[in-house]
Amino acid sequence: MTVKIFLDHGHLTGDARDYICDSCNTGPGRFRNGREFLRNAVAFLDKWEPDD
Repeated sequence: MTVKIFLDHGHLTGDARDYICDSCNTGPGRFRNGREFLRNAVAFLDKWEPDD
């Protein structure tokens, strides 16, 4: 399996942050880089998936 690695950057500042895989790089953008959007996603998973 091959994983593409990207240099992540902050959308507000443009500053480089760290190297991460493609999925981790695009994931936060899909949640508009907002904590509240991510909290809502976690709440959805908590509602429908049992604790591990």
